[in-house]
Amino acid sequence: MQHTQPRDIPERMSWARAMIFALGFFFLAAILVAQLPSYINFEMTSASLTGLEQGLLALAAVGIGGFIVIQVIVLLFDPKPVVPPAIIVGLGIVFALGGLALLLWAFFTNTQYFPGSNFSLFPLLGGKLLWLQAAAIDFIMIGAVILGIGLAMVFYGTLALGELRSPDRSDPGTTLGVQVMLTIAIVLLALFTIFYTFVSDQGLAAIIAKNPGNAQAAIEAGITVFLLLLAIFTAFLGLVRARFSHSPNSRVSRVLYGVAALSLFLIVLYWLLRLTGILDSVITGLATAFAQQDAGTIQLQIDAILNTVLGLAVFLALGAFALRLHYLMRPVRKRTMNILYIVGINLAQVGVVFLLAWLLVYPVVAWIHTWSFIGLGDYLTLCAKKTVIPGSCAFTQQAGYIVDAAITTNTFVVLMAAVWAWKGRRNLVIVSGVTITAVLGLATLLTHMHPDELLVAMVLTGAILTLAVIWTSVARREFAVVGEQNLGCLGQWLVVGTCLLLYLAAFALFSLPGFRETNPNIPFVPGRVIPVPPPAGQPVTPGTPDAMVMLLIMGILAAIQFYFLVRNRYKV
Repeated sequence: MQHTQPRDIPERMSWARAMIFALGFFFLAAILVAQLPSYINFEMTSASLTGLEQGLLALAAVGIGGFIVIQVIVLLFDPKPVVPPAIIVGLGIVFALGGLALLLWAFFTNTQYFPGSNFSLFPLLGGKLLWLQAAAIDFIMIGAVILGIGLAMVFYGTLALGELRSPDRSDPGTTLGVQVMLTIAIVLLALFTIFYTFVSDQGLAAIIAKNPGNAQAAIEAGITVFLLLLAIFTAFLGLVRARFSHSPNSRVSRVLYGVAALSLFLIVLYWLLRLTGILDSVITGLATAFAQQDAGTIQLQIDAILNTVLGLAVFLALGAFALRLHYLMRPVRKRTMNILYIVGINLAQVGVVFLLAWLLVYPVVAWIHTWSFIGLGDYLTLCAKKTVIPGSCAFTQQAGYIVDAAITTNTFVVLMAAVWAWKGRRNLVIVSGVTITAVLGLATLLTHMHPDELLVAMVLTGAILTLAVIWTSVARREFAVVGEQNLGCLGQWLVVGTCLLLYLAAFALFSLPGFRETNPNIPFVPGRVIPVPPPAGQPVTPGTPDAMVMLLIMGILAAIQFYFLVRNRYKV
């Protein structure tokens, strides 16, 4: 007699997938319970509330922007388009171009923050614009949000147009597009972190300024590296395309191979022309013009290139996440679209709360400072100048602790509710978990748009989005039994050892940023070979790569152990 498998078997999960889920919830808990409250506490208790204003506006933009994107998804896919997808695509192009224009204008004109110190319009309570203080608005952050919303509208509108032509609503899994975008994003992030470990942007700008020889070497290295990476990436895309299409000579593969060959040919041609001296006058002229600029202008141009590379990595990782989540939800939209809508509504509410806090923080400080009951005004606020209120005021440590406790308690309750809902409402936990992880990754970027923090913030954002993509990819079969081997001594070490190594690697990763609100646990200073130029009269101090070395070692060891954990097919 044939025996059927009991229905409760799908409750059993493989250890490899269980570990990915545990890792995702661990990072989610660490950010919600620890990082977010500590960030708000630090900005509240700083000597100036300018950072708090910028952070509140960034968090409001994340919440409201996330709500808009989710509403676009609901309008297009629940279950059929309510608005024609072509209109969404057209609006997305307008938003994307507008956001990009605002971002580039603010970056290259050095007008990131508004209002300026010399600006004044309807001042109230000593503010520059009404009661808003100087640098309360970040144009680069706003431009990035508008650009992201526009690209999301184009992305999902294009997917909706494709579904109008195809009745297929299955989940194809981690498709070629997802794999390619994720792979390129990871490679770009890895290349940047290695480059940044040895070369600081400030140090590179300093050695180029007034030195045409160094400027020429930088230009030649940049051209060579760009063409080499272009050849490698296009050859990789051609191989992947040929493998998945089962046609080695497909037209797309041939085009990609041709681009790779052309890139290699241009590298060889460039250096042949350089050796023969034909390009000497051109390269020397470019190098001389480049070196004539001051170090600050050169650093701005270097940072523009690095920001473009990292921005591409972030958008590719975000695209991989959005596409994978779209495929994951497509077969079960009737059970998951309402969950995504709930997440969007909550993001909108949180965004409005932060927006009101940004708008009213200075009037509230001025009001609280007048409280005389049992000395609450002095207990909650601290003003450097009694004649400049609220411009010189900030919150005290006690006020920061109160807000910190309120945020931590609420996020902890939400996480415990997710643990309770895991058994009966798994779709709710999975969809909301991966979505909030991606939102927190974007919040990490938007709250650290200061030029001194932006590069590393994009690395962290890319890492968090990579985790969200992997988490979403394994969610397709998160309850499948992939093996029947019991977890013996070797399996226990693989589980415990992998968790420990991943924890140490993450410990090193979060030591990379030099954010104002965090103290690194492991030393890291960029520029081991080309360090940051010291102040006048001070010796040069090479960078400290300890955190990067630890990240690479622990990450490689964790990957090796995780490979054997997957291969041995242990069951939970």
